[in-house]
Amino acid sequence: MKARETMLQVCLSLCMILLLSLGLALAACAAGQNYYVPNEYIIHVQSGTSYSDVEASVTKLGASIVKTLPLSDTYCIRLGNSRIVRASGSSSKVVKWVIDQIQPNYVYYACAEPNDQRWDDLWGMEMINMPEAWDIETGSSNVTVAVVDTGVAQHPDLESRLVSGYDFVDDDSDATDDGEGHGTHVAGTVAAQGNNIIGVVGVCWDGVKIMPVRVLDDDGYGTTSDIVAGLVFAKENNANVVNLSLGTDAGVPADDSMHDAIKELYDAGIIVVAAAGNEASDLPAYPAAFDEVISVSALGSTEQLAYYSNYGSTIDIAAPGGDMSSGDSGGILSTTVSYESSEPVYSYGYLQGTSMASPHVAGAAALILSSGVSASDVRSRLLNTARMPSTGSYDKLKYGAGVMDVAAALTNASIKILQPEKGGSVGINPTLKISYFGVDTSSIKVYMDYPDVDDNGIPDDLTDTSYVVIDSTNVNTYLNTTNKIVSGTYTAITGNTLADGDHLIYVQAASSVTGTSVSDWAAYSVSAAGFTKGIHLISLPYDFAEGKGTGLSISVLPENLFLNQDGTSVNFTTGSTRAMLTRWIPKTSSDSLAGYYYYPYNTLAWANPYRYNSSYNWYTGGGFLGNLSGDYAFPAGTGFWIKLDDDAILNASYSSNVTPIDEALNISMFKGWNMFGNPYDKQVSWGNTLFTYRGVKKTLADAQAAGWINSNVYYYTQTPTSGYQKVSSRGFLEPYNGYWIYAYVGGVASSDSLVMTILP
Repeated sequence: MKARETMLQVCLSLCMILLLSLGLALAACAAGQNYYVPNEYIIHVQSGTSYSDVEASVTKLGASIVKTLPLSDTYCIRLGNSRIVRASGSSSKVVKWVIDQIQPNYVYYACAEPNDQRWDDLWGMEMINMPEAWDIETGSSNVTVAVVDTGVAQHPDLESRLVSGYDFVDDDSDATDDGEGHGTHVAGTVAAQGNNIIGVVGVCWDGVKIMPVRVLDDDGYGTTSDIVAGLVFAKENNANVVNLSLGTDAGVPADDSMHDAIKELYDAGIIVVAAAGNEASDLPAYPAAFDEVISVSALGSTEQLAYYSNYGSTIDIAAPGGDMSSGDSGGILSTTVSYESSEPVYSYGYLQGTSMASPHVAGAAALILSSGVSASDVRSRLLNTARMPSTGSYDKLKYGAGVMDVAAALTNASIKILQPEKGGSVGINPTLKISYFGVDTSSIKVYMDYPDVDDNGIPDDLTDTSYVVIDSTNVNTYLNTTNKIVSGTYTAITGNTLADGDHLIYVQAASSVTGTSVSDWAAYSVSAAGFTKGIHLISLPYDFAEGKGTGLSISVLPENLFLNQDGTSVNFTTGSTRAMLTRWIPKTSSDSLAGYYYYPYNTLAWANPYRYNSSYNWYTGGGFLGNLSGDYAFPAGTGFWIKLDDDAILNASYSSNVTPIDEALNISMFKGWNMFGNPYDKQVSWGNTLFTYRGVKKTLADAQAAGWINSNVYYYTQTPTSGYQKVSSRGFLEPYNGYWIYAYVGGVASSDSLVMTILP
């Protein structure tokens, strides 16, 4: 009886293995991949089983042990390499059954890449994260994209994907692209067949159907009547997505009839995607500018806006469109058709334009629909998960929501580096600001200044934690779950400051639903006196008092001190986009001087050599110069408010004219609120600050105990939300930051002076 039970267990286990093998083999054939090593399995045996007993059970299955794994009681076996052993005599030898778990020896792949011949030339697919997206979804035949264009040819890379369409130019059912090949090129980007060895692959690797709707003639021109008819045809024939790689000139008034047709599609749940236009204009171009349409701007291979692409407030998202100014390979490669003696010649070619960017987004919409997402959610997924450009700075007017990331859209998860700004310049203690959406926050990892030998922005070894500054152990310290932001200063996170020069940051997280990884990276530079876009309370690192009487004259002005990233001067003077600079003058014996002063409209906002007035004393918003004569400018330690429309740095050429402050700094305080700053290129311990009042010197703690000052100082931050933050007596004054302090004593007269001494 026992022998029969043992054999029954063996037979049942063998059946389970064979059924599992068959099921996986069928799945692998359907997908064109092997998900496990044929005939190999991983087994787990009862604890403490000897090798000989394992071997006996494995042999009973007609298998052999391939290797012993470095896990307790775990082995890899292979079927078909051993015959079933029988004992001498007429009956089978009784074998103790010791196997309690069996599984396939799975195969793990790098992110899916098709075997199409020209895959390596499809840089746009890499930009929008298609290899990771194809691990999740390759396309469904239940989804149809209408290519409303010049028609679509029966190209070998497309013919299996085409459904019936219509030609509204010639008014017949043959919607073949028999002209310039524009529609065929667009269709290839949407859905050229993947993994078929030949040519290229579209965003929709498999399944998704193309409906050719010819509304443009052989020269690429069409009319309202034909395009409207094409849109209605797409709606009535159950298209799910419509691509419009066409448009009017920028600035041409909206076409009401076309808008009405697009609204009908929108109301029916059909996703309409359109090219923004190729005139390098910020004027709206229709139909892309209609609210119901997803408007797409074009990027070159460096993720910068292509030189021809339209931009402006109507742009929704950015996608690869190509830039062939330095060669064909900078364009978008796709399916093409030409004609010789009226016979079609099918090939592949490069084109550039927002016409090439739009089908990337239309294909992404179809892929998201293929995954089971409702049409009403597709737009929000695309826009919410778009990422910041990897190089250069983000501009909403150019990128809309950002660079499309199809893998992130499929998982409904994203992570974006907001600060440091990509391609920007920051100071030695920048704020790290990262937004996230739909990820497991405990999976967030932030890498800084990691090895990147292949120069792709991604750490060469993601398992090397020595470059990780934020992970599950400390992420909650910097997490704002309301705003879905991770933020903190570099110094607060690491205890250090950054050196001048180029730096890298990479962030990674896993989708909270699928576990799929999403990521972002940025290259940026550090300047010892870098200031990011936005509002700051700052202090400058120069003591212009040393320039007194040396002829610094009018050149010492904010517009010359502050430079844009391209080296041009920051505009502080005129226009709605000018930078702003403001200084606070504390209350003194002359109440008329108290309050805020704005550059360039009041001399007290920026004391400079030719605006000196010897009739009254100068008050520097936390610093008192006294009644001096001759050329003079503000001293180091002066605090300023500054508003910048873009990243800026200090003009390094001034270092040859004035000496950065490198000694103890004395700043006169007045009763009430005082604005001052740290002009040093390093952190300064706030607790080491000294105060002198009426000739008596005290430490910070003693000065507070004596009722001279409140030892808490406040700085202004934009992250995670704008507002003031407190620095305690145990904290630090950050390089070039400005601060507020409240003094209970202090005045103009030397007998009533309160002097703060900051030690470098």
